[in-house]
Amino acid sequence: MAKRLTRTTGLDNIRKIFPDISGKKVNIVLADGRVFFGTVMDASEDMLILQDMRSSRQKIKISLIEEIIQDY
Repeated sequence: MAKRLTRTTGLDNIRKIFPDISGKKVNIVLADGRVFFGTVMDASEDMLILQDMRSSRQKIKISLIEEIIQDY
């Protein structure tokens, strides 16, 4: 079965999708190549809080995010 992926890049576009991704599982790719997977718990103008699969909360600066990938 094929998966549909939505890739969002650019700070303005990323900020626009915050209401849509709240409470959903996403992959977050940072500018340095690191990738985080988890549930988006909260998002503000400069910070995103992600709960990973170990139930740890990761605080990620929005300026460091290269793209957000969602599965449908």
